Amino acid sequence: MKNVIAMLLVLFSVTAQAESFDIFEASYDGSYPRVSPRFSVNRELGRAWVEINVDTSSGDSSFGNDDYRQQVAGLRYDSETKSILLVRDGREVECARWKRSGVFGLASHFKMTGCSFAHRLTTRSVDDGFNVRKESRVIVSLKILE
Repeated sequence: MKNVIAMLLVLFSVTAQAESFDIFEASYDGSYPRVSPRFSVNRELGRAWVEINVDTSSGDSSFGNDDYRQQVAGLRYDSETKSILLVRDGREVECARWKRSGVFGLASHFKMTGCSFAHRLTTRSVDDGFNVRKESRVIVSLKILE
C-alpha cells in the first residue's frame, strides 16, 4: 500500500511540474497540416519569439504553406548564455540553447532544453450572422518541462 501511495505522489508531482499553455491559433484549409514551430531571435535586442509554419500544400504547389511569427509573453534571448529564457509565474526556465553542430558549425540551431512544442487540431462552428460553417483550426502550445 505504501508503494502505491508513493507512486501516486511521484506521478502527481511530475504532472504538476509540467505546465502547458497555448501560444498560437490559426485556421487552415485542406487536409491534415504539417505544423513546424521553432524559436527565432534578435540577438542585438535580446528578443525571442516562435515562428510557426502551417503547411497544407500539395507537393507541386506552395499554396497553403503559411508562415507566422508569434510573440510569447516572458520569452527573451540571453546573449551571455546564448539561451532562450521564459519567465512565467515568477520563475525562469531555459527553453532552448544555441548549439553548433556539423562541419565547421554550419548546422547551428537552437536545441530544446526545458520546453517543448505540441499542436492539436480542432473544428469549430462559426456563425457569421447569416450561416453557420465549420472551421478547421490548429493550436500550438508551449510546454515547460521543468
